[in-house]
Amino acid sequence: MAYRYVKMQGLGNSFVLFDNVTADAADRIELTAELARRCCDGSLGVEADGVLALSAPQSDAADIAWDFYNADGSVAEMCGNAARAVGRYVLEGGLWPEGRDVLRLETLVGVKEIRALRDETGAFVGARVDMGVAELGEALELEGYRWQKVSVGNPHAVTFVDDLPWEFGSVPVTTVGPLIENDAAFPGRTNVEFAEVLGRRRLRMRVWERGVGETLACATGACAVAVAAYAQELVDDALVVEMPGGELKVEVCPDYRVFMTGPAECVFEGTIEW
Repeated sequence: MAYRYVKMQGLGNSFVLFDNVTADAADRIELTAELARRCCDGSLGVEADGVLALSAPQSDAADIAWDFYNADGSVAEMCGNAARAVGRYVLEGGLWPEGRDVLRLETLVGVKEIRALRDETGAFVGARVDMGVAELGEALELEGYRWQKVSVGNPHAVTFVDDLPWEFGSVPVTTVGPLIENDAAFPGRTNVEFAEVLGRRRLRMRVWERGVGETLACATGACAVAVAAYAQELVDDALVVEMPGGELKVEVCPDYRVFMTGPAECVFEGTIEW
């Protein structure tokens, strides 16, 4: 069958989105690990960092739900860039709950609230996502770096360095990153962030994403880096995180609740045979 999809991206972090909410029953796709791998590797005519399928939520506390897979077919608990993309898709697709300021997205790690930001004409210009309360784990030494474990619904390992190499694909992200991702200290693997503090309100970050590799941006990673820096009193509670794909605004509360704001775009639409 031919299934319609929408290619979405947030700061260059890209996703294939299937809509099982508005599709007829016969046109709803069953998202599997194999389908996710094939969608992301280009063999079905599209490439991406992840795949998601929207569906009706199981909880009355949510408006919409998703199934989300990484490029290698592994399940992802949460993705901030994709959450903003969902906000845009739902708003422009006429699925936003009437009279509501926020969209409640059901994920594997709870319901996340997405607030659409609009210009004076009502057009989407970005989204602000309540990412929930981050959890700080242990700090450990691996591969010559000191890592701070942070959970933002999904696992992260954050290290701070001086003079972070900024070229996409350069070391140490592509060499040390996969080693940390698969280290025994992280039984479920981990996302890996290298960050540099540029000032009290600005960080620079590059990421090796679990199950994907280096990507242009990672919103949960930006939140993890901000929380780690805030906990060490290196930054203020509101800051900008630079990544190769662009910038996100991150706010950290005293209890480590995190809010993340940034853009999202629809790249194109298409169909796959599956």
